[in-house]
Amino acid sequence: MMRLLLLSMLLGAIGATAQGDRVDKAVLKTQQDVATALADLNQQRTQIEAARAPLAAEHDALSRRVQEKRIALEQKLEAQQYGEQQRRALAADVAGLEEECQFVLIALSEYRRAMETRASQAELQGQRNALAACDTLLTDAKAFSRLPDAAGSLLPLATDWNRIRIGGYQAPGTALNAAGIEEHGRFVFIGPNVYFVEASGVGGIVQTPFGSLNPTTYSNHSQQEQENIAALLSEAQSVVPLDVSGGHALKIEAAGDSLSEHVRKGGFVMLPLLSIGLLALVFTGLKVIELRGMRFASTESLAGVIQHLGPGETAQAVEAARALHPPLSTLIEEALTYRDAPREHIEEILHERILAMVPRLERHLGTLAVFGAIAPLLGLLGTVTGMIHTFDLVTLFGTGEARLLSGGISEALITTKFGLAIAIPVLLVHAFLSRRVRTIVGALENSAIRFVNALKIGTATP
Repeated sequence: MMRLLLLSMLLGAIGATAQGDRVDKAVLKTQQDVATALADLNQQRTQIEAARAPLAAEHDALSRRVQEKRIALEQKLEAQQYGEQQRRALAADVAGLEEECQFVLIALSEYRRAMETRASQAELQGQRNALAACDTLLTDAKAFSRLPDAAGSLLPLATDWNRIRIGGYQAPGTALNAAGIEEHGRFVFIGPNVYFVEASGVGGIVQTPFGSLNPTTYSNHSQQEQENIAALLSEAQSVVPLDVSGGHALKIEAAGDSLSEHVRKGGFVMLPLLSIGLLALVFTGLKVIELRGMRFASTESLAGVIQHLGPGETAQAVEAARALHPPLSTLIEEALTYRDAPREHIEEILHERILAMVPRLERHLGTLAVFGAIAPLLGLLGTVTGMIHTFDLVTLFGTGEARLLSGGISEALITTKFGLAIAIPVLLVHAFLSRRVRTIVGALENSAIRFVNALKIGTATP
């Protein structure tokens, strides 16, 4: 074992010595390589140092150029920003000017329409060509390029028009007469009032009916008024009719229907209504004539009969009784016929005669009462049928035509108007005649009692 150990140690020492030699060689080799590398490095550094100077100069030059470019870019950006601000300001100015131009265009267009609405159709006849030219320029002025031309055309026209309207002027034209025939003549404009004088010399106020575009001459002037209007052409002083309502008064007067037109519009109900009114008028006349001759008896009127109540004067008493107004004369003659009967008998006979007279006195009063009751009912019937017809028209044509609806309602109410117009006086007449009959019956009863007292007692009660 010892030998082996020693042998191993010997072999190890030998190996270590050989390895140390190799390490030394390697270290030497490494040192040589390092020296060579350092020499190469120094050479490279020398080359780099030689090349760095022009590169640095070039770098400085490029840096300066970049700085100059950056400054130029900043200047251009500032210029661009300023230009954008200026552009926005100019755009705002342009938009403001366009709004002003649009406002001016709208104002001119509104004024143009107002000129036409304020003027009558007669005035527009002589101005249509000028207004049409203004309309063309206003249409072209929507691009604002011809706005000065439109203003230059419209404003002088309006100025001249208003100037001549203040003092009045004349102009040729055409208008429709009462028959709807177009007549040539001259218009006379005095402020808002317009007159038309035909070639034949007939003059009148000009109006424009609803739904018509043609001026129409008012036809209900007197001959003197027409002559005075015609004298306006010669600028002579004359008194002419003046309509300060702007044509409304003439329209109201022209809209008034005659009695025959009312009857025609009322429809079939007007026939029984007018028949009732006519019959009520006839019955009223007959009844008034009948009751007019019946006068109230007084003590003085019976005195002529009472003074002949003595013995042997019966014939004179009968003659005096016949001289009285009926029906009192009949009543007194009846009392004289039964003068010798008891008082109660005579009173019963006279009361019976008065009761027999009442139906004749009240004749036709019931008929008048019925007429007064059914006349408004017939008027209501006509109104109902007229309203049904109106709503049928609404179903067909809708509610867009207000004149159709209002016209139908007004026509439907005509029957109600006639019904009330008939019923009110008929009821008043019936009340008056009924009161008159009651008064006559009371006066007959009073006269009968006074005569019976005079007949049996010898003295008439007051």
